[in-house]
Amino acid sequence: MLEEQRLLLTERAEKDGLTGLYNRQTFIERVEVELACATEASHLLYFDIDHFKKINDTYGHRAGDLVLSELGALLTRWTEPKSITGRFGGEEFAVFTSSIDTKQARLRAEEFRKQVAQHLFVHEELELHVTISMGLASA
Repeated sequence: MLEEQRLLLTERAEKDGLTGLYNRQTFIERVEVELACATEASHLLYFDIDHFKKINDTYGHRAGDLVLSELGALLTRWTEPKSITGRFGGEEFAVFTSSIDTKQARLRAEEFRKQVAQHLFVHEELELHVTISMGLASA
């Protein structure tokens, strides 16, 4: 019982409650560990939801929460198993990976951008069109 509570508290401290992704602090800590041991090229994809404030202002925060939650699920399904994914706060997200080369990272990032644009986000029978803007850094 105590061990279960400890694991639950650890998860709550490390993860974003809405998306299930790492929170900003945990994401940074995990990436620092990976960079210290890196032997391959590493890539950081950083993106945010375009006009997210308009979604909240027009349809309410429940609609915004739905978009964040579904985007987190899309991101989890899309990323490689060794990738580190996180929500930086608000509508900002990041993915760190070292399991693919730079060309593949670019192609995968564009694939995800298209996947989000084509995804049907539905809130109270309303279809919400969501797009993201992103940047990719490789080292």
